[in-house]
Amino acid sequence: MVTINVNPNNDRLFGANGASGTGSSPFVIAYSDAGIPVLAHMMNAVILISVVSTGSISGYGGSRTAMGLAYLNMAPKVFTKADKIGRPWWGLVPTFVLGGGLAYLNVSESGVNVFTWFSNLTSLFTLFGWGMICLSHIRFRHAWARQGRTAEELPWKSWIYPVGPWWGLTMCILLIIVQFYLAVWPLDHEQGPTTFFANYISVIVIVVLWLGARAYYRGRWWVNLDHIVLDEGRRFYKNDVEKAKPTGVKGYAKRAVSAVFS
Repeated sequence: MVTINVNPNNDRLFGANGASGTGSSPFVIAYSDAGIPVLAHMMNAVILISVVSTGSISGYGGSRTAMGLAYLNMAPKVFTKADKIGRPWWGLVPTFVLGGGLAYLNVSESGVNVFTWFSNLTSLFTLFGWGMICLSHIRFRHAWARQGRTAEELPWKSWIYPVGPWWGLTMCILLIIVQFYLAVWPLDHEQGPTTFFANYISVIVIVVLWLGARAYYRGRWWVNLDHIVLDEGRRFYKNDVEKAKPTGVKGYAKRAVSAVFS
């Protein structure tokens, strides 16, 4: 939609001619040029909600990551504390304080450079994380079957397994390879060490951290499927009382949502 309705040479793109913030957004420009400014305001609201959602997800993930690291003796034990309903405040507060502090980079002229390096540092972390999730899912299901268990024993099953995790893992690997190509032979920058590290430093950091952890903790490089522990830390579910299934509109809506996400 953006590429069809907004000329790449539009003067308002990228903050040119006084446009700034959401005013330089291609979505907002498209609606404004179409003479529908109300949709531009609605798009700004969507962007704001997306930013708030992303911030809350980052706070959730950061605090739970700190708690997980603490349980693995990789972070201070104080991060294992949580309130009665499971909120890890000792992890939440530092996460939001650090995130809020970094937000003030926007008021500095050099903040753009710092943000760019932070963005480059974490750009491929998401691909690496999702790739490891897909690989863990694949190996978990193989270990589950290898140890004589059936899929019916699982409380939740992915309806796109095994195609989904294999497709996800393959795409993550391909995108990391493509990013390496762009780091070595960039399309719009000069070749050189600065360009390479700016675009591929996250992969280098991942490899260094992984090798460092292997050397420090002296763990196994690869766990055999027969030796994977499937029940440690597992939460068991038991339905003693059969709940009445919802009927009517509520029942149809629940079944529709379950068919999509279960």
